[in-house]
Amino acid sequence: MGDRGGDFGDRRCGEGTEGEAGDGMEVAINRSGSKTQPVEILEQHYPTAEAGAVYSLLWGFRPEDATNRAVSLELVSWLRSNHVEIRELAYYWITHLSGRKWEFRATDVFARRESAVRKIEAHIAGAVDVVHAETLPTAVAKAHDAAEAGDIVLLAPACSSFDQFENYEQRGRVFKDLVTARKATEG
Repeated sequence: MGDRGGDFGDRRCGEGTEGEAGDGMEVAINRSGSKTQPVEILEQHYPTAEAGAVYSLLWGFRPEDATNRAVSLELVSWLRSNHVEIRELAYYWITHLSGRKWEFRATDVFARRESAVRKIEAHIAGAVDVVHAETLPTAVAKAHDAAEAGDIVLLAPACSSFDQFENYEQRGRVFKDLVTARKATEG
């Protein structure tokens, strides 16, 4: 996905309103005279993890990103965001990069969106392993089972999980505790 510092480079959304939104945002940031980085400005409106997603989605992707497994997974994960604008931009880039339309609407109810997301994941399953887990303990157990000695398992959720945790700090502590407990039992 590349460096997303203050340099906007050639990472633009496609033609039309998405490009205009990015251009408008760049002008607004430059006019402010602030040395604040764009992601820091977005963090004033989105949680930190999602500010990076918005930045990526506004500045866009190159055609070669379509063959990058990490980019594919990240785009699909953003379809699960709690913010409709993130879902809409992610879907725009998925269709733009894949050249294919999917039965996904960012404003659909969760169950319909999730069904569409799973179809998109199934499409890329040949290129990327996707494992679903409804809870963090289940995710840690599945990651443990799949990991080999020396592997690194990273907690990188695509969206908030207020149905299970009060905030991201609690989620991080629970993840750390689950991993620590697993290590202790393997001694």
